[in-house]
Amino acid sequence: MLTFHEKQKDMRMILVGLVAVLSLSIAAQTKISGVTVPAQPQSVQGLVMNGIGVRVKYFMDMYVGALYLKMKASEAAPIIVADEPMVIRLQIVSSL
Repeated sequence: MLTFHEKQKDMRMILVGLVAVLSLSIAAQTKISGVTVPAQPQSVQGLVMNGIGVRVKYFMDMYVGALYLKMKASEAAPIIVADEPMVIRLQIVSSL
């Protein structure tokens, strides 16, 4: 069984991975791998899309991920330690 700190470390690594693959050039809506991703999340107001990316495994698109923050950022470390609202949106595109 994982401790709280181990789970927190795992979540930070997932966030770092998403930030690493997310692009910083975002339009009002972005279409990627057939998925239209909104510029702002519906669940939390005041956030902007920091970037999006596609997880590819064995030449197949698995999911589209988007990261929403209060302000755009390019460094992972400040995002990880930030104690503010943020949203990670994942949409599965694989039929596996």
